[in-house]
Amino acid sequence: MTTNKSLIAWLRSKILNHSLYLNVQKDKLPEFLRPLRGSILFISSRYEGFSLSLIEGMSQGLIPIAYSVGVVPEIIRNGENGFIISSQAEAIERVNQILSDEVLREKLSAEAIKTSSQLSSSVIAQKLIALYESIFQSLPVRFRDMSTFMR
Repeated sequence: MTTNKSLIAWLRSKILNHSLYLNVQKDKLPEFLRPLRGSILFISSRYEGFSLSLIEGMSQGLIPIAYSVGVVPEIIRNGENGFIISSQAEAIERVNQILSDEVLREKLSAEAIKTSSQLSSSVIAQKLIALYESIFQSLPVRFRDMSTFMR
């Protein structure tokens, strides 16, 4: 997904058999992505922090192939819910592997969905609250009175 017109033109003319959606509203993403379950989500970023597109794609059963940047190594379990790659040649190998093995393809897709469910905002919020509570409980009793911090 991009708004770069020259990139869009290049993608349309040079890459066969792919889907390109432009300016899709966030709430419409599942509608567009769900029918693509089991397809490959290639994330070519070489520099990235938290990749929301990775999680969104995985939530709809897309199989990620991505470079080891940002949170990718924390989210992708290589060969279990996607693949971490280090070169274009390796990306091509992984794409061919997925496309030639329907059992693996289904397993990776199902695991991608399962992984993404652990990264939903409600799950993250619950984990963050639990972390704050454990930190609070580890404080000496005299600091547990929040009014101490309000002065």
